[in-house]
Amino acid sequence: MCAACGGFQDCWDNPWQGPGIVPATGGFIPYASCPDLVNCISGCSGNPNFEACVAFCETGKAPKVIQAKNKLFSCWDASCEEDGCPVGKCASEIGTCYGQGAGSCDQLHACLYTCSEGDDACPTFCLLSSTKQAFVQLDTLQLCMLETCDAFPWIPFEECFLNAPLLCLEEANSCGYGVGEKTPTCGGVFDCLDECADHWNPYCILNCYHGSHPEDLEAAGNLQSCLWATCPEGDDACQFNAVTPGGECGDAAMECGF
Repeated sequence: MCAACGGFQDCWDNPWQGPGIVPATGGFIPYASCPDLVNCISGCSGNPNFEACVAFCETGKAPKVIQAKNKLFSCWDASCEEDGCPVGKCASEIGTCYGQGAGSCDQLHACLYTCSEGDDACPTFCLLSSTKQAFVQLDTLQLCMLETCDAFPWIPFEECFLNAPLLCLEEANSCGYGVGEKTPTCGGVFDCLDECADHWNPYCILNCYHGSHPEDLEAAGNLQSCLWATCPEGDDACQFNAVTPGGECGDAAMECGF
């Protein structure tokens, strides 16, 4: 597992120790593409002849490229702030403009984890390496994860982030997770995630979800949701009582093999 890696860069150099997803690579900005046009128009900011600058940028661009840019800018103006778009906004428009590659949703997810904070070029590279559908699928998954964490505000962020995909199974499956073999219990899902939490390595987390069977993820999600709702303080004694036969989460624990 990637928990054995020494850090993000180690995992990027050798990201998957065992079967798993491979980050999307090969991003590019082809001449006359929508990203190329957006970059050009961004350079017009502050130009006293802004409209002429934009017209120059659009010269020679195919109508579908200009149309994609127009839809993207319209959505940005209506839904986004200066520092970016919230999750769930303009996903289709961004994907249409920037989805130049063949990378899948899970590959895009992995690629984004290679990006350092403040490195704006890296996420763009990841988007360019992926399909429009991949971006829309990932945006849908992340929106579900945020809404899940909002519903359990007493759960520390790292714990919520670690487990939220268990409560967003439809979105996670659409993103390419849950392709592993069925196991007798869902306990292996928690064992894998606990190992990742010890090292706090997102690559490891992604591989846990990727390498698990959908039924195991569903059973683990039912138990996790019950425990969060029953024991909001995360108290060990509360959780122990909850998973015992007859406890609030006894049935979910039995389904999960505990």
